[in-house]
Amino acid sequence: MVTPNPHLGDPTTAKDVFNGLGRAGLKITPNTAFAGAAGAAVVTRINATYLNWPLDVTQYRTAADLAKKADWESGDAPGRGEPPVALAGYNILVTWGPATGAKPLVPDARQAAALDELVAALDRLLSPIRTRSIVPVQTVAVSAAEDGPSAAPEATPAP
Repeated sequence: MVTPNPHLGDPTTAKDVFNGLGRAGLKITPNTAFAGAAGAAVVTRINATYLNWPLDVTQYRTAADLAKKADWESGDAPGRGEPPVALAGYNILVTWGPATGAKPLVPDARQAAALDELVAALDRLLSPIRTRSIVPVQTVAVSAAEDGPSAAPEATPAP
């Protein structure tokens, strides 16, 4: 049986990522969406809700445009006034959680489990992803090559 490759192309669209999260079984409620101005770095932003926290899927024109905005290293912690979770892959930035003036909120146990599901779904769509989170995030770089054979077998000498 052939399994379709879930990876999206680079660049991709916010709509394709949002739909992919839905296909992964995440219960995300869309609220609003807007298109950026012609020639702007942001093409589209979808504002949604995931487990009572705001979730935004932002599409940049290119990965380079996103890199200018998300200039943090994977594994960095967010700072004051930033959402607790930011995930970046290709030209897409996904943020989750309220951006308050204080230290970012820590997800409760239910949200922590949902974060694992969100990261796993995004890993399948946009791998590799960079993470910036108030709590540790585990990613598994999924590649199209994983559907193929493993390394060639090696002969072992007889005893």
